[in-house]
Amino acid sequence: MKISAFIYLMLIVIGGILIGISSDYQPKEYPMSVGFVLLMFGIYKTTQLVSRSRREQKEPTDDESI
Repeated sequence: MKISAFIYLMLIVIGGILIGISSDYQPKEYPMSVGFVLLMFGIYKTTQLVSRSRREQKEPTDDESI
């Protein structure tokens, strides 16, 4: 799981960089669009990963229910 969290973080960083440098390119829409998609996908998958880990922590085990 730590590898996937790193990949999602890299997607967020790369997306932010693409959005930031999109003003240097002539057709500004393409790098900005790709950067925005990567950024949003990375944020989406990161929130799913965090949500799943929180649910796993909250689930009571059989020992705790007794």
